[in-house]
Amino acid sequence: MKAIIVLAVGALLTTPVRAEFSVEAAIDDGYHPNEPGPVYLTAAQRRARAELIRDTAASAGMTNAALLAGIGEVETTFAHCWSEATWACKGPSSSSCAGGPVIAGASDGACSLQQGGLGMFQFDAGTHTQTVATYGPDIVTMQGNVNAVIPFIVTRAIESVAGVNTEAEAMAWMNSITIANGNAQYEDWLYFIAWRYNGCRGCTTQINKYRNGTNKLRDEFGPDFWTIIPPVDPVDPMDPVDPVDPDDPDGQG
Repeated sequence: MKAIIVLAVGALLTTPVRAEFSVEAAIDDGYHPNEPGPVYLTAAQRRARAELIRDTAASAGMTNAALLAGIGEVETTFAHCWSEATWACKGPSSSSCAGGPVIAGASDGACSLQQGGLGMFQFDAGTHTQTVATYGPDIVTMQGNVNAVIPFIVTRAIESVAGVNTEAEAMAWMNSITIANGNAQYEDWLYFIAWRYNGCRGCTTQINKYRNGTNKLRDEFGPDFWTIIPPVDPVDPMDPVDPVDPDDPDGQG
């Protein structure tokens, strides 16, 4: 029997319930704002998702993917499908969930309102329909959810981080961060993510959630796991190749 990791999740319940929202009606609808439940993932599933985040980031030129993994840890404890966290709301069906519903956030009112964020990284542009329209239908797949994280963060870094004015500068900034408590750049990152990803500027509680989630992922798989060199573009066999001079095979002139 596979070992199952059971982890309590509170990340989807960080937003206060709206004043006009009826808690009694929500509970009848399957929404339990004060009862976050566990996430059931095997160690192998967690590692596979960490690898997906790491390798997707590397293909985009990001070598510090533990920063991204920390976000996924805080948002859903790496759950992507509703079947992995059945206390949450049901999102649209996803091929990554064998056709079942993707996980949807449970902090924006009754599940019937379909207002929660979608997938491991909890992308949210309003209703579920609006989120899919904004990010495209692949946002409900695991790969699509991961693909969307880097451009989302890069855009907000350009908007909010001093000295970051281009995509290349945003990537260089993220790649330069050392994940260590007290490191000035890491502390800036945590402040930035709590503000621009979660919407809670300067909130110590939220900053520490991202700190704990990121540190956990750094340590769970070890620094060697996260150290990866972005792949070099393969040589196109159709590209012209300079002919070799038979009188100068080493190209020394």
